[in-house]
Amino acid sequence: MVEGLMLLSQFLFAMAWKGSLHFATIFLGLSYGSFSSVNPAVSSELFGFKSFGPIFGFLTLSAPASSTILAGFVAGAIYDKEAEKQKASECAGQVCFFLTCWIMVGVCACGMLLSAILSWRVREIYRRKLQRSTSNCQRSLC
Repeated sequence: MVEGLMLLSQFLFAMAWKGSLHFATIFLGLSYGSFSSVNPAVSSELFGFKSFGPIFGFLTLSAPASSTILAGFVAGAIYDKEAEKQKASECAGQVCFFLTCWIMVGVCACGMLLSAILSWRVREIYRRKLQRSTSNCQRSLC
C-alpha cells in the first residue's frame, strides 16, 4: 500500500498537472514517513535481532544514498541536457524534470514489485507461525 502511494506521488510529479504538486508532496511525505516507521519492525522481523544494528543502519542509509544517486547524478545530467536543448544555462518548463520523474516512477514500480514478491514468499512462513501460536494457545487455554 505504501509503495502504491509513493508510486502515485511520483506519477503526479511526472504528469505536472495544475495543482498536483501539493497532493504529490503530501503523498510522498506520507509514504516516506510510513517507510521510516515500519523500517525497524521489518528489519527485525526479516533478519532477527542478532545483527539488528548494522542491518537497520544499512536500511536507514538506503534512502539518502539512492537520493544522492538519483538527484545528484541522474537528475542533474538530464537537467543539463534539457538546458542545452533550450540553448540556455537554465532549463524552463516541466520538460526539465519530466524524464527524471518517469525514471522515479519506474524505480517505485520495481520496488513495489519486489515488495510484492517478498510478501508472497514469506506468507507461508507467517501462516505456519500463526497456526503454531494458535495451537499453543488452545493447549494452554489462552
